[in-house]
Amino acid sequence: MDGKMLNPMRKYTIIWIWAILALASCVEADVIKPHGSTAVPGKVTVTEVVNGSGTSVIYYRLPDDNNLQYVKAVYSPRPGVTSEVNASFLTDSLVLKGFKDAGDYPVELYSVSYGGTFSDPVKTSVSPETPPYQAAVNQLVCEATFGGVHIAFDNPTQSNLTVILSQLGEDGQWSEQETHYTSQSRVSYSVRGMDAIPSTFKVKVKDRWGSSGETGEFLVTPLFESLCDKSKFAELRLAGDTNEQHSVSGGIYSIWDNKWSNTNGDQAAFHTKPNTPIPQHVSFDMGAVYNLSRLVFHPRHLFFNGHPRTFEIYGSVELNPDLDVELFDVDGNLDPYWYLLGSFESTRPSGYTVPSSSIANTTEDLEVWAKGQEFEFEFGTREARYIRFRTTSTWGNVTYVEIPEIDFYGALYEEGE
Repeated sequence: MDGKMLNPMRKYTIIWIWAILALASCVEADVIKPHGSTAVPGKVTVTEVVNGSGTSVIYYRLPDDNNLQYVKAVYSPRPGVTSEVNASFLTDSLVLKGFKDAGDYPVELYSVSYGGTFSDPVKTSVSPETPPYQAAVNQLVCEATFGGVHIAFDNPTQSNLTVILSQLGEDGQWSEQETHYTSQSRVSYSVRGMDAIPSTFKVKVKDRWGSSGETGEFLVTPLFESLCDKSKFAELRLAGDTNEQHSVSGGIYSIWDNKWSNTNGDQAAFHTKPNTPIPQHVSFDMGAVYNLSRLVFHPRHLFFNGHPRTFEIYGSVELNPDLDVELFDVDGNLDPYWYLLGSFESTRPSGYTVPSSSIANTTEDLEVWAKGQEFEFEFGTREARYIRFRTTSTWGNVTYVEIPEIDFYGALYEEGE
């Protein structure tokens, strides 16, 4: 050291650092892998079994054994299949999944040492309840809707399910029409593009482990509908309407020009001026009287900014001759020439209730960009030619509204219907 003495404080600092590192090394080794002994570890003691839909949770008391690394459960959830699940010594339970049916199933629990030695098995049993895919099949509804069929069932465990709709052809062969993937607690969707003729359908529901069940047959006659002819749509400027667009957007005509901003830029969306009070409404003429069945809303900013979250659709077949009369008077009374066709709320398919600016859109949410978001009018809703779209709140809680494109579906109204 070139004849120089080490500073006493520096010397003690180095000693303390080495001591701390050594202690940390011992603690880490003791937690991660305290022993590599091949001695047989102690057994667990089962204290409780909690059964659920297609699952069971086994709770146990750990042995007082520092050589225990993890606990393993071995069971057969489906014929010909052996499954294993491990839990570290830091927890006191194991979750068993993938059971094909409700019933009683034997389970063997093993304690495993750091040296890889297994204890003798602790034998127990579990009794999972009806699995989610079977529960779905048991209460699934397939019924007629405009242009197709509507499928609905509850999925309270939010299990990952695959729903396959098949149709019986004239040749007596079944063909798959739609495959739908979901983990929603309430599954409700429609399959469109069908003729209004009686057809036979069945539905298969599968879980992530390949178990599946199938419904009986449904004889359904889809209701007739077609896309309303947008070439006949025209702008209206009525009292109280929010017609003035933001400088970067297109006019009201953008709502029916078959373009929206995820592919065609800002001019493809009608965007009202910022700092305009909500509610806001715009009006237009469909050029013909329709019995409306549904609408498909194509958003610009998906589940944030000016994307309408709650909105109302008002209809009319004849305009009030007094163009100065607003939709609602100062007492909240609706202009008698107009009537409510439907009140709607936009929800995220993922189930999140906050804007996508707070929690990013999931794969299910992003499908709305590709397909639009569908809203159905109640069957028997009154006919209408003139439409008022009234936004009552937006996803971003902002003071402007973005309406890129709306598709209206239904059937031309025939006098006497």
